[in-house]
Amino acid sequence: APVVRSAAPPYQRENELLSWAADHYTLQMLGARKQQSVVQFIESQQTPKDFYYFSTDYKGKPWYVVVYGNYADRDQAVAAAKKLPAQLRKQNPWARSVQGVQDDIRRKK
Repeated sequence: APVVRSAAPPYQRENELLSWAADHYTLQMLGARKQQSVVQFIESQQTPKDFYYFSTDYKGKPWYVVVYGNYADRDQAVAAAKKLPAQLRKQNPWARSVQGVQDDIRRKK
């Protein structure tokens, strides 16, 4: 059967995140209680298609997290964070393992 894509809001590409190598790293840009907040953040970027978000449970309620980039290791992710535009560096992005992201996504299922 074809995969129905329309159900997922734009940029919430959890299947893609789940397909990434677990030993890679990504940059966590933002976490928010409201889905609309993360969508607005992504849509305000110059290259919104480069951002992803996923939802997880945090203290028993939905939590939405924006990530950016897929890096082979932590050092590459940290180096990439330093090269981001100033307004993104203000978000204090932090490197986290793709494994951790995947664990968060799976936790809510």
